[in-house]
Amino acid sequence: MRTLIAVCFLVFGVLPSVVEAQPAVGARLSGQVPTDRGFTIPLPPGSWTVTLVTDNQGRGYGFKVVALRNDTPDHVVPYLFVRWANKADTWEDFCLDSNNAAAFGTNRLGTQSSQLIQRCARLFVGSIPAANATGWWKGMEAGFTEADRRTLRAESLIMSELTVYKWRGDYARVEAFVRTGRHGARGPDLRDALRSNQPQPWNQALQSWSAQYVRQMEKAVLEGATVTVGSLGGPRLNSPASAPVQAAPPVTTAAAPTPSPLAAPAPTPVTTPSGSPSNAPSRPPPSTAPASEDVAKLAAEVAKLREELNKGRPAAAQNPSPAASPAPAPASPTAAVVPSSAVRRLALVIGNDSYQSVTKLQNARTDAKAMGDLLTRMGYRVRVRTDLTERAMKDELRSFKAEVQGGDEVLFFFAGHGVQLAGANYLLPVDIRGDSEDQVRDDALPLQKVLDEVQERKARFALAIVDACRDNPFKGTGTGRSIGTRGLAPTTAATGQMVMFSAGAGQQALDRLGDKDKDPNGLFTRILLKEMGKPGVSVDRVLRTVRSQVVEMARSVGHEQVPALYDQTVGEFYFRR
Repeated sequence: MRTLIAVCFLVFGVLPSVVEAQPAVGARLSGQVPTDRGFTIPLPPGSWTVTLVTDNQGRGYGFKVVALRNDTPDHVVPYLFVRWANKADTWEDFCLDSNNAAAFGTNRLGTQSSQLIQRCARLFVGSIPAANATGWWKGMEAGFTEADRRTLRAESLIMSELTVYKWRGDYARVEAFVRTGRHGARGPDLRDALRSNQPQPWNQALQSWSAQYVRQMEKAVLEGATVTVGSLGGPRLNSPASAPVQAAPPVTTAAAPTPSPLAAPAPTPVTTPSGSPSNAPSRPPPSTAPASEDVAKLAAEVAKLREELNKGRPAAAQNPSPAASPAPAPASPTAAVVPSSAVRRLALVIGNDSYQSVTKLQNARTDAKAMGDLLTRMGYRVRVRTDLTERAMKDELRSFKAEVQGGDEVLFFFAGHGVQLAGANYLLPVDIRGDSEDQVRDDALPLQKVLDEVQERKARFALAIVDACRDNPFKGTGTGRSIGTRGLAPTTAATGQMVMFSAGAGQQALDRLGDKDKDPNGLFTRILLKEMGKPGVSVDRVLRTVRSQVVEMARSVGHEQVPALYDQTVGEFYFRR
Protein backbone atom coordinates (compact mmCIF):
# COMPACT_ATOMS: atom_id res chain seq x y z
CA MET A 1 0.00 0.00 0.00
CA ARG A 2 2.80 2.40 0.89
CA THR A 3 4.47 1.60 -2.41
CA LEU A 4 1.27 2.39 -4.28
CA ILE A 5 0.91 5.70 -2.45
CA ALA A 6 4.51 6.59 -3.27
CA VAL A 7 3.96 5.79 -6.95
CA CYS A 8 0.79 7.88 -7.03
CA PHE A 9 2.69 10.74 -5.41
CA LEU A 10 5.40 10.55 -8.05
CA VAL A 11 2.94 10.38 -10.94
CA PHE A 12 0.42 12.96 -9.77
CA GLY A 13 2.67 15.13 -7.64
CA VAL A 14 6.02 15.42 -9.41
CA LEU A 15 4.96 15.04 -13.04
CA PRO A 16 2.70 18.10 -13.13
CA SER A 17 5.54 20.29 -11.90
CA VAL A 18 7.72 19.02 -14.75
CA VAL A 19 4.98 19.60 -17.32
CA GLU A 20 4.26 23.06 -15.96
CA ALA A 21 7.93 23.89 -16.45
CA GLN A 22 7.58 23.47 -20.22
CA PRO A 23 7.60 26.76 -22.17
CA ALA A 24 4.31 27.83 -23.75
CA VAL A 25 3.68 30.05 -26.75
CA GLY A 26 3.69 33.67 -25.64
CA ALA A 27 5.90 33.04 -22.59
CA ARG A 28 8.90 35.27 -22.08
CA LEU A 29 12.14 33.56 -21.16
CA SER A 30 15.56 34.77 -20.13
CA GLY A 31 18.63 32.80 -19.18
CA GLN A 32 17.45 29.27 -19.99
CA VAL A 33 14.84 27.19 -21.77
CA PRO A 34 13.38 24.54 -19.42
CA THR A 35 12.88 21.05 -20.84
CA ASP A 36 11.02 17.87 -19.92
CA ARG A 37 14.35 16.07 -19.63
CA GLY A 38 15.33 17.74 -16.38
CA PHE A 39 18.00 19.99 -17.87
CA THR A 40 17.90 23.52 -19.22
CA ILE A 41 19.33 24.92 -22.44
CA PRO A 42 21.06 28.31 -22.08
CA LEU A 43 19.96 31.42 -23.94
CA PRO A 44 21.96 34.48 -24.96
CA PRO A 45 21.36 37.61 -22.88
CA GLY A 46 18.06 39.44 -23.16
CA SER A 47 14.37 38.61 -23.20
CA TRP A 48 12.98 36.00 -25.61
CA THR A 49 9.33 35.34 -26.49
CA VAL A 50 8.25 31.77 -27.30
CA THR A 51 6.61 31.78 -30.76
CA LEU A 52 6.30 28.03 -31.37
CA VAL A 53 6.27 24.82 -29.33
CA THR A 54 6.01 21.63 -31.36
CA ASP A 55 7.29 18.10 -31.95
CA ASN A 56 9.46 17.14 -34.89
CA GLN A 57 9.69 13.47 -35.84
CA GLY A 58 12.53 12.00 -37.83
CA ARG A 59 14.66 8.89 -38.29
CA GLY A 60 13.04 6.97 -35.48
CA TYR A 61 13.20 9.62 -32.76
CA GLY A 62 11.25 12.69 -31.78
CA PHE A 63 12.36 16.20 -30.95
CA LYS A 64 10.80 18.89 -28.87
CA VAL A 65 11.19 22.21 -30.66
CA VAL A 66 10.84 25.70 -29.20
CA ALA A 67 11.18 28.81 -31.38
CA LEU A 68 12.09 32.08 -29.68
CA ARG A 69 11.96 35.66 -30.92
CA ASN A 70 14.34 38.25 -29.51
CA ASP A 71 12.34 41.00 -27.82
CA THR A 72 14.95 43.60 -28.78
CA PRO A 73 13.99 45.13 -32.16
CA ASP A 74 16.52 44.69 -34.97
CA HIS A 75 18.78 42.55 -32.78
CA VAL A 76 21.69 40.81 -34.52
CA VAL A 77 20.28 37.42 -33.38
CA PRO A 78 16.54 37.79 -34.04
CA TYR A 79 15.48 34.13 -33.69
CA LEU A 80 16.59 30.91 -32.04
CA PHE A 81 15.27 27.40 -32.55
CA VAL A 82 15.98 25.13 -29.57
CA ARG A 83 15.60 21.35 -29.94
CA TRP A 84 16.13 18.47 -27.56
CA ALA A 85 15.53 14.74 -27.41
CA ASN A 86 16.67 11.52 -25.79
CA LYS A 87 18.57 9.69 -28.49
CA ALA A 88 18.40 6.25 -26.84
CA ASP A 89 20.63 3.86 -28.81
CA THR A 90 20.85 5.93 -31.99
CA TRP A 91 24.45 6.45 -33.12
CA GLU A 92 25.06 9.20 -35.62
CA ASP A 93 27.77 11.61 -36.62
CA PHE A 94 25.96 14.93 -36.28
CA CYS A 95 28.99 16.89 -37.46
CA LEU A 96 29.62 15.11 -40.75
CA ASP A 97 29.78 17.73 -43.48
CA SER A 98 29.20 15.09 -46.17
CA ASN A 99 25.66 14.86 -44.78
CA ASN A 100 25.15 18.49 -45.67
CA ALA A 101 27.36 20.07 -48.30
CA ALA A 102 26.13 23.54 -47.36
CA ALA A 103 27.89 23.46 -43.98
CA PHE A 104 31.09 25.42 -43.44
CA GLY A 105 33.32 26.46 -40.56
CA THR A 106 32.77 23.11 -38.85
CA ASN A 107 34.32 22.75 -35.39
CA ARG A 108 34.02 19.49 -33.44
CA LEU A 109 35.55 21.15 -30.37
CA GLY A 110 37.96 18.30 -29.77
CA THR A 111 35.51 15.40 -30.10
CA GLN A 112 35.38 12.56 -32.63
CA SER A 113 32.42 10.80 -34.23
CA SER A 114 33.42 7.58 -32.42
CA GLN A 115 33.25 9.16 -28.95
CA LEU A 116 30.31 8.85 -26.57
CA ILE A 117 30.04 12.61 -26.22
CA GLN A 118 30.02 14.79 -29.33
CA ARG A 119 30.16 18.55 -29.69
CA CYS A 120 29.67 20.40 -32.93
CA ALA A 121 29.43 23.98 -34.14
CA ARG A 122 29.01 24.78 -37.82
CA LEU A 123 27.63 27.54 -40.01
CA PHE A 124 25.19 27.75 -42.90
CA VAL A 125 24.11 30.50 -45.24
CA GLY A 126 20.69 30.90 -43.64
CA SER A 127 17.19 31.53 -44.91
CA ILE A 128 13.73 31.42 -43.40
CA PRO A 129 12.16 27.97 -43.91
CA ALA A 130 9.43 27.83 -46.52
CA ALA A 131 5.80 27.04 -45.73
CA ASN A 132 6.12 23.73 -47.60
CA ALA A 133 9.41 22.72 -45.97
CA THR A 134 9.81 19.02 -45.18
CA GLY A 135 11.99 16.99 -42.82
CA TRP A 136 13.97 18.94 -40.26
CA TRP A 137 12.26 22.28 -40.92
CA LYS A 138 8.74 21.02 -41.48
CA GLY A 139 6.26 23.38 -39.85
CA MET A 140 8.99 25.66 -38.49
CA GLU A 141 7.94 28.66 -40.58
CA ALA A 142 5.21 29.17 -37.99
CA GLY A 143 7.91 30.14 -35.50
CA PHE A 144 8.45 33.45 -37.34
CA THR A 145 5.95 36.29 -37.22
CA GLU A 146 4.48 37.30 -40.56
CA ALA A 147 6.26 40.66 -40.50
CA ASP A 148 9.61 39.06 -39.64
CA ARG A 149 9.25 36.54 -42.47
CA ARG A 150 9.01 39.34 -45.00
CA THR A 151 11.87 41.29 -43.44
CA LEU A 152 14.29 38.42 -42.87
CA ARG A 153 13.74 36.82 -46.28
CA ALA A 154 15.05 40.04 -47.81
CA GLU A 155 18.22 39.95 -45.67
CA SER A 156 21.44 37.96 -45.82
CA LEU A 157 21.60 35.62 -42.82
CA ILE A 158 23.96 33.10 -41.29
CA MET A 159 22.62 30.22 -39.24
CA SER A 160 24.88 28.95 -36.48
CA GLU A 161 24.06 25.31 -35.66
CA LEU A 162 25.19 24.25 -32.19
CA THR A 163 24.94 20.64 -30.98
CA VAL A 164 25.82 18.53 -27.94
CA TYR A 165 25.00 14.84 -27.78
CA LYS A 166 25.70 11.88 -25.54
CA TRP A 167 25.17 8.34 -26.78
CA ARG A 168 22.32 6.70 -24.91
CA GLY A 169 21.80 10.09 -23.35
CA ASP A 170 20.53 13.53 -24.18
CA TYR A 171 20.73 15.56 -27.35
CA ALA A 172 20.34 19.33 -27.63
CA ARG A 173 20.67 21.72 -30.53
CA VAL A 174 20.37 25.49 -30.90
CA GLU A 175 19.98 27.08 -34.32
CA ALA A 176 20.71 30.79 -34.17
CA PHE A 177 19.82 33.05 -37.09
CA VAL A 178 22.32 35.91 -37.32
CA ARG A 179 21.85 39.11 -39.30
CA THR A 180 25.31 39.49 -40.78
CA GLY A 181 23.97 41.22 -43.91
CA ARG A 182 22.94 44.25 -41.90
CA HIS A 183 26.55 44.64 -40.86
CA GLY A 184 28.02 44.57 -44.34
CA ALA A 185 28.85 40.85 -44.32
CA ARG A 186 26.82 38.75 -46.77
CA GLY A 187 26.44 35.08 -45.93
CA PRO A 188 27.88 33.74 -49.23
CA ASP A 189 30.89 36.03 -48.89
CA LEU A 190 31.55 34.78 -45.35
CA ARG A 191 31.25 31.17 -46.49
CA ASP A 192 33.62 31.66 -49.43
CA ALA A 193 36.16 33.50 -47.27
CA LEU A 194 36.18 30.74 -44.66
CA ARG A 195 36.46 27.94 -47.20
CA SER A 196 39.40 29.68 -48.85
CA ASN A 197 41.12 30.35 -45.50
CA GLN A 198 40.78 34.12 -45.87
CA PRO A 199 40.60 35.95 -42.52
CA GLN A 200 37.30 37.71 -41.93
CA PRO A 201 36.37 39.40 -38.61
CA TRP A 202 32.75 38.25 -38.77
CA ASN A 203 33.75 34.62 -39.27
CA GLN A 204 36.12 34.80 -36.33
CA ALA A 205 33.43 36.38 -34.16
CA LEU A 206 30.81 33.81 -35.16
CA GLN A 207 33.08 30.82 -34.66
CA SER A 208 34.33 32.05 -31.30
CA TRP A 209 30.79 32.74 -30.06
CA SER A 210 29.51 29.42 -31.39
CA ALA A 211 32.26 27.43 -29.71
CA GLN A 212 31.61 29.21 -26.40
CA TYR A 213 27.88 28.54 -26.71
CA VAL A 214 28.42 24.80 -27.31
CA ARG A 215 30.65 24.56 -24.24
CA GLN A 216 27.94 26.21 -22.15
CA MET A 217 25.30 23.88 -23.61
CA GLU A 218 27.42 20.88 -22.63
CA LYS A 219 27.64 22.10 -19.05
CA ALA A 220 23.90 22.63 -18.85
CA VAL A 221 22.63 19.60 -20.79
CA LEU A 222 25.14 16.87 -20.00
CA GLU A 223 26.44 18.01 -16.62
CA GLY A 224 23.26 19.52 -15.20
CA ALA A 225 24.94 22.83 -14.42
CA THR A 226 23.04 26.09 -14.20
CA VAL A 227 24.60 28.46 -16.70
CA THR A 228 24.19 32.12 -15.91
CA VAL A 229 22.97 34.60 -18.46
CA GLY A 230 26.11 36.67 -18.12
CA SER A 231 28.31 33.82 -19.34
CA LEU A 232 26.88 33.99 -22.85
CA GLY A 233 26.68 36.74 -25.40
CA GLY A 234 26.06 37.38 -29.05
CA PRO A 235 28.81 37.64 -31.68
CA ARG A 236 31.19 40.46 -30.96
CA LEU A 237 30.61 43.25 -33.41
CA ASN A 238 32.59 46.22 -34.59
CA SER A 239 29.45 48.36 -34.58
CA PRO A 240 25.91 48.52 -33.13
CA ALA A 241 23.21 46.43 -34.77
CA SER A 242 21.73 49.44 -36.54
CA ALA A 243 24.88 50.39 -38.43
CA PRO A 244 26.95 48.53 -41.04
CA VAL A 245 30.32 47.15 -40.09
CA GLN A 246 33.16 49.38 -41.25
CA ALA A 247 36.87 49.01 -41.00
CA ALA A 248 38.25 50.97 -38.08
CA PRO A 249 40.39 53.92 -39.19
CA PRO A 250 44.07 53.70 -38.34
CA VAL A 251 45.00 55.24 -35.00
CA THR A 252 47.49 58.04 -35.37
CA THR A 253 49.35 59.94 -32.71
CA ALA A 254 51.63 62.89 -33.18
CA ALA A 255 55.23 61.72 -32.95
CA ALA A 256 54.19 58.12 -32.25
CA PRO A 257 57.29 55.90 -32.20
CA THR A 258 57.57 52.72 -34.26
CA PRO A 259 56.25 49.87 -32.10
CA SER A 260 58.53 47.06 -31.02
CA PRO A 261 57.98 43.66 -32.67
CA LEU A 262 57.04 42.34 -29.22
CA ALA A 263 54.52 45.04 -28.45
CA ALA A 264 50.93 43.80 -28.52
CA PRO A 265 48.69 45.44 -31.18
CA ALA A 266 46.11 47.91 -29.94
CA PRO A 267 42.88 46.01 -29.29
CA THR A 268 40.04 46.51 -31.76
CA PRO A 269 37.17 48.39 -30.12
CA VAL A 270 34.31 45.96 -29.40
CA THR A 271 30.76 47.19 -29.09
CA THR A 272 28.17 44.86 -27.61
CA PRO A 273 25.19 44.32 -29.95
CA SER A 274 22.18 46.48 -29.35
CA GLY A 275 19.99 44.82 -26.77
CA SER A 276 22.79 42.62 -25.42
CA PRO A 277 23.94 44.28 -22.21
CA SER A 278 27.54 43.73 -21.31
CA ASN A 279 28.65 42.77 -17.80
CA ALA A 280 32.15 44.06 -18.35
CA PRO A 281 33.07 47.17 -16.34
CA SER A 282 33.87 50.35 -18.18
CA ARG A 283 37.57 50.82 -18.76
CA PRO A 284 39.54 53.75 -20.08
CA PRO A 285 40.98 53.27 -23.56
CA PRO A 286 44.55 51.96 -23.63
CA SER A 287 47.34 54.27 -24.57
CA THR A 288 48.43 53.91 -28.19
CA ALA A 289 51.86 55.47 -27.72
CA PRO A 290 54.25 53.93 -25.21
CA ALA A 291 56.78 56.15 -23.51
CA SER A 292 60.11 56.47 -25.29
CA GLU A 293 62.02 54.83 -22.45
CA ASP A 294 59.67 51.82 -22.63
CA VAL A 295 60.34 51.51 -26.35
CA ALA A 296 64.06 51.55 -25.69
CA LYS A 297 63.69 48.83 -23.08
CA LEU A 298 61.61 46.68 -25.42
CA ALA A 299 64.11 47.11 -28.23
CA ALA A 300 66.93 46.01 -25.93
CA GLU A 301 64.95 42.98 -24.83
CA VAL A 302 64.22 42.02 -28.46
CA ALA A 303 67.91 42.21 -29.32
CA LYS A 304 68.75 40.07 -26.30
CA LEU A 305 66.12 37.50 -27.22
CA ARG A 306 67.40 37.22 -30.76
CA GLU A 307 70.96 36.79 -29.56
CA GLU A 308 69.99 33.96 -27.21
CA LEU A 309 67.75 32.26 -29.76
CA ASN A 310 70.63 32.24 -32.21
CA LYS A 311 72.66 30.40 -29.58
CA GLY A 312 69.92 27.74 -29.38
CA ARG A 313 68.97 28.51 -25.79
CA PRO A 314 65.31 28.80 -24.72
CA ALA A 315 64.63 32.50 -24.60
CA ALA A 316 61.71 32.31 -22.18
CA ALA A 317 63.86 30.66 -19.51
CA GLN A 318 66.62 33.24 -19.87
CA ASN A 319 64.40 36.35 -19.91
CA PRO A 320 61.87 36.33 -17.09
CA SER A 321 61.36 40.08 -17.43
CA PRO A 322 57.70 41.01 -17.90
CA ALA A 323 58.68 43.30 -20.74
CA ALA A 324 60.36 40.44 -22.55
CA SER A 325 57.53 37.98 -21.92
CA PRO A 326 54.19 39.78 -22.14
CA ALA A 327 51.26 37.54 -21.23
CA PRO A 328 49.48 36.58 -24.46
CA ALA A 329 45.79 37.29 -24.78
CA PRO A 330 43.70 34.11 -24.64
CA ALA A 331 43.00 32.81 -28.12
CA SER A 332 39.57 31.84 -29.34
CA PRO A 333 39.02 28.16 -30.25
CA THR A 334 39.29 29.06 -33.89
CA ALA A 335 42.25 31.42 -33.74
CA ALA A 336 45.29 30.43 -35.74
CA VAL A 337 48.41 29.68 -33.72
CA VAL A 338 51.40 30.85 -35.70
CA PRO A 339 54.79 29.26 -35.10
CA SER A 340 57.50 31.81 -34.40
CA SER A 341 61.11 31.83 -33.41
CA ALA A 342 60.01 32.25 -29.79
CA VAL A 343 58.23 28.86 -29.80
CA ARG A 344 60.46 25.82 -29.38
CA ARG A 345 59.62 22.93 -31.69
CA LEU A 346 61.00 19.53 -30.71
CA ALA A 347 60.72 16.13 -32.36
CA LEU A 348 61.64 12.55 -31.47
CA VAL A 349 61.76 10.30 -34.54
CA ILE A 350 62.26 6.53 -34.27
CA GLY A 351 62.53 3.98 -37.07
CA ASN A 352 62.96 0.26 -36.29
CA ASP A 353 63.71 -2.18 -39.11
CA SER A 354 66.20 -4.78 -37.82
CA TYR A 355 64.02 -6.88 -35.54
CA GLN A 356 65.89 -9.86 -34.08
CA SER A 357 63.08 -12.30 -33.25
CA VAL A 358 60.14 -11.13 -35.38
CA THR A 359 59.75 -10.17 -39.04
CA LYS A 360 62.22 -7.55 -40.23
CA LEU A 361 60.95 -4.43 -41.98
CA GLN A 362 62.35 -2.52 -44.96
CA ASN A 363 61.09 1.06 -44.85
CA ALA A 364 61.03 2.14 -41.21
CA ARG A 365 64.59 3.52 -40.98
CA THR A 366 64.25 5.24 -44.35
CA ASP A 367 60.94 6.75 -43.27
CA ALA A 368 62.43 8.00 -40.00
CA LYS A 369 65.45 9.59 -41.66
CA ALA A 370 63.31 11.32 -44.29
CA MET A 371 60.97 12.63 -41.58
CA GLY A 372 63.91 13.86 -39.50
CA ASP A 373 65.42 15.70 -42.46
CA LEU A 374 62.13 17.44 -43.26
CA LEU A 375 61.47 18.47 -39.67
CA THR A 376 64.99 19.83 -39.33
CA ARG A 377 64.43 22.03 -42.39
CA MET A 378 61.20 23.25 -40.81
CA GLY A 379 63.01 24.44 -37.69
CA TYR A 380 62.45 21.54 -35.30
CA ARG A 381 65.18 20.36 -32.93
CA VAL A 382 65.14 16.72 -33.98
CA ARG A 383 66.38 13.47 -32.45
CA VAL A 384 66.45 10.71 -35.09
CA ARG A 385 67.06 7.22 -33.69
CA THR A 386 66.93 3.90 -35.53
CA ASP A 387 66.87 0.22 -34.55
CA LEU A 388 66.46 0.85 -30.85
CA THR A 389 66.44 -1.88 -28.23
CA GLU A 390 64.05 -1.86 -25.30
CA ARG A 391 66.47 -0.05 -23.04
CA ALA A 392 67.44 2.45 -25.74
CA MET A 393 63.81 3.29 -26.60
CA LYS A 394 62.90 3.91 -22.99
CA ASP A 395 66.08 5.92 -22.39
CA GLU A 396 65.33 8.10 -25.43
CA LEU A 397 61.81 8.79 -24.25
CA ARG A 398 63.10 9.70 -20.80
CA SER A 399 65.68 12.10 -22.24
CA PHE A 400 63.18 13.61 -24.64
CA LYS A 401 60.68 14.18 -21.84
CA ALA A 402 63.32 16.01 -19.81
CA GLU A 403 63.97 18.33 -22.75
CA VAL A 404 60.32 19.32 -23.28
CA GLN A 405 59.21 22.51 -21.56
CA GLY A 406 55.83 24.12 -21.03
CA GLY A 407 54.62 25.87 -24.18
CA ASP A 408 56.70 23.76 -26.59
CA GLU A 409 55.34 22.25 -29.79
CA VAL A 410 56.22 18.56 -29.86
CA LEU A 411 56.15 15.86 -32.54
CA PHE A 412 56.70 12.13 -31.99
CA PHE A 413 57.10 9.84 -35.01
CA PHE A 414 57.48 6.07 -34.85
CA ALA A 415 57.89 3.66 -37.76
CA GLY A 416 58.22 -0.01 -36.95
CA HIS A 417 56.19 -2.87 -35.49
CA GLY A 418 53.30 -2.21 -33.15
CA VAL A 419 50.68 -4.43 -31.55
CA GLN A 420 47.53 -4.02 -29.50
CA LEU A 421 46.94 -6.02 -26.35
CA ALA A 422 43.57 -5.79 -24.60
CA GLY A 423 42.87 -2.45 -26.26
CA ALA A 424 46.25 -0.86 -25.44
CA ASN A 425 48.89 -0.08 -28.08
CA TYR A 426 52.56 -1.02 -27.77
CA LEU A 427 55.52 0.09 -29.92
CA LEU A 428 58.08 -2.67 -30.29
CA PRO A 429 61.88 -2.39 -29.83
CA VAL A 430 64.10 -4.47 -32.13
CA ASP A 431 65.03 -6.96 -29.37
CA ILE A 432 61.43 -7.86 -28.49
CA ARG A 433 60.97 -11.65 -28.19
CA GLY A 434 57.24 -12.09 -27.81
CA ASP A 435 57.38 -15.14 -25.56
CA SER A 436 54.13 -14.08 -23.87
CA GLU A 437 51.73 -11.17 -23.59
CA ASP A 438 53.19 -10.27 -20.20
CA GLN A 439 56.66 -10.13 -21.69
CA VAL A 440 55.48 -7.84 -24.50
CA ARG A 441 53.78 -5.53 -22.01
CA ASP A 442 56.97 -5.34 -19.93
CA ASP A 443 59.44 -4.85 -22.78
CA ALA A 444 57.52 -2.81 -25.36
CA LEU A 445 56.86 0.94 -25.14
CA PRO A 446 53.20 1.77 -24.44
CA LEU A 447 52.00 4.51 -26.76
CA GLN A 448 49.89 5.93 -23.95
CA LYS A 449 53.04 6.41 -21.90
CA VAL A 450 54.48 8.60 -24.66
CA LEU A 451 51.32 10.71 -24.72
CA ASP A 452 51.19 10.96 -20.94
CA GLU A 453 54.85 12.01 -20.68
CA VAL A 454 54.34 14.86 -23.13
CA GLN A 455 51.11 15.89 -21.42
CA GLU A 456 52.89 15.99 -18.07
CA ARG A 457 55.41 18.47 -19.47
CA LYS A 458 52.55 20.78 -20.55
CA ALA A 459 53.47 21.11 -24.21
CA ARG A 460 50.98 23.43 -25.84
CA PHE A 461 50.71 21.20 -28.91
CA ALA A 462 51.74 17.58 -29.35
CA LEU A 463 51.42 15.43 -32.47
CA ALA A 464 52.11 11.68 -32.39
CA ILE A 465 52.36 9.94 -35.78
CA VAL A 466 52.59 6.16 -35.64
CA ASP A 467 53.28 4.10 -38.75
CA ALA A 468 53.15 0.72 -37.00
CA CYS A 469 49.94 -0.80 -38.37
CA ARG A 470 51.60 -3.68 -40.15
CA ASP A 471 50.79 -7.38 -39.93
CA ASN A 472 50.86 -8.85 -36.42
CA PRO A 473 54.51 -9.81 -35.78
CA PHE A 474 53.50 -12.39 -33.16
CA LYS A 475 51.17 -14.57 -35.21
CA GLY A 476 51.67 -18.18 -34.13
CA THR A 477 54.86 -17.54 -32.16
CA GLY A 478 56.13 -19.65 -29.29
CA THR A 479 53.10 -21.56 -28.05
CA GLY A 480 51.53 -21.66 -31.50
CA ARG A 481 48.99 -18.89 -30.81
CA SER A 482 49.04 -15.25 -31.76
CA ILE A 483 49.90 -12.57 -29.25
CA GLY A 484 47.88 -9.42 -29.63
CA THR A 485 45.94 -8.23 -32.67
CA ARG A 486 46.99 -6.86 -36.03
CA GLY A 487 46.98 -3.10 -36.28
CA LEU A 488 46.46 -0.60 -33.47
CA ALA A 489 43.46 -0.03 -31.27
CA PRO A 490 41.60 3.31 -31.16
CA THR A 491 43.22 5.67 -28.71
CA THR A 492 42.41 8.87 -26.86
CA ALA A 493 44.28 12.14 -26.93
CA ALA A 494 44.48 14.70 -24.16
CA THR A 495 43.65 18.34 -24.76
CA GLY A 496 46.28 19.87 -27.02
CA GLN A 497 47.22 16.52 -28.55
CA MET A 498 46.70 14.99 -31.95
CA VAL A 499 47.40 11.33 -32.79
CA MET A 500 47.49 9.74 -36.23
CA PHE A 501 47.89 6.05 -37.14
CA SER A 502 48.85 4.99 -40.65
CA ALA A 503 45.81 2.69 -40.75
CA GLY A 504 42.55 2.16 -38.90
CA ALA A 505 41.80 -0.39 -36.20
CA GLY A 506 42.64 -3.90 -37.38
CA GLN A 507 43.92 -2.68 -40.78
CA GLN A 508 47.34 -3.28 -42.29
CA ALA A 509 49.44 -0.39 -43.59
CA LEU A 510 51.11 -0.89 -46.97
CA ASP A 511 54.84 -0.41 -47.40
CA ARG A 512 54.51 -0.39 -51.21
CA LEU A 513 51.84 -0.56 -53.87
CA GLY A 514 53.33 -3.57 -55.64
CA ASP A 515 56.51 -5.15 -56.94
CA LYS A 516 57.11 -2.24 -59.33
CA ASP A 517 56.85 0.35 -56.56
CA LYS A 518 60.44 1.46 -55.94
CA ASP A 519 59.70 4.38 -53.62
CA PRO A 520 62.03 4.06 -50.59
CA ASN A 521 59.26 5.20 -48.20
CA GLY A 522 56.10 3.43 -47.13
CA LEU A 523 52.79 4.53 -48.65
CA PHE A 524 51.60 6.52 -45.64
CA THR A 525 54.90 8.27 -44.92
CA ARG A 526 55.65 9.23 -48.52
CA ILE A 527 52.29 11.02 -48.79
CA LEU A 528 52.73 12.58 -45.36
CA LEU A 529 56.15 13.99 -46.26
CA LYS A 530 54.81 15.54 -49.44
CA GLU A 531 51.85 17.22 -47.73
CA MET A 532 53.82 18.42 -44.69
CA GLY A 533 56.11 20.37 -46.98
CA LYS A 534 53.31 22.60 -48.27
CA PRO A 535 53.35 26.04 -46.61
CA GLY A 536 50.33 27.75 -45.11
CA VAL A 537 48.28 24.60 -44.51
CA SER A 538 47.18 23.80 -40.95
CA VAL A 539 48.28 20.50 -39.40
CA ASP A 540 44.77 19.07 -39.18
CA ARG A 541 44.11 19.87 -42.84
CA VAL A 542 47.43 18.27 -43.82
CA LEU A 543 46.57 15.07 -41.98
CA ARG A 544 43.07 14.87 -43.43
CA THR A 545 44.48 15.31 -46.92
CA VAL A 546 46.99 12.54 -46.19
CA ARG A 547 44.19 10.25 -45.06
CA SER A 548 42.18 10.85 -48.25
CA GLN A 549 45.16 10.22 -50.53
CA VAL A 550 46.22 7.06 -48.67
CA VAL A 551 42.70 5.65 -48.96
CA GLU A 552 42.60 6.40 -52.69
CA MET A 553 46.01 4.90 -53.48
CA ALA A 554 45.46 1.81 -51.32
CA ARG A 555 42.14 1.12 -53.00
CA SER A 556 43.83 1.37 -56.39
CA VAL A 557 45.54 -1.93 -55.57
CA GLY A 558 42.51 -3.48 -53.87
CA HIS A 559 43.59 -2.75 -50.29
CA GLU A 560 41.63 -1.03 -47.52
CA GLN A 561 43.75 1.39 -45.50
CA VAL A 562 42.13 4.35 -43.75
CA PRO A 563 44.53 6.28 -41.48
CA ALA A 564 42.96 7.05 -38.10
CA LEU A 565 43.08 10.57 -36.65
CA TYR A 566 42.36 11.54 -33.05
CA ASP A 567 42.27 15.29 -32.52
CA GLN A 568 41.93 17.14 -29.21
CA THR A 569 43.72 20.32 -30.22
CA VAL A 570 42.33 23.81 -29.73
CA GLY A 571 43.38 26.36 -32.34
CA GLU A 572 45.37 25.85 -35.51
CA PHE A 573 49.02 24.83 -35.82
CA TYR A 574 51.26 24.67 -38.86
CA PHE A 575 54.27 22.71 -40.04
CA ARG A 576 55.20 25.62 -42.33
CA ARG A 577 53.80 29.13 -42.61
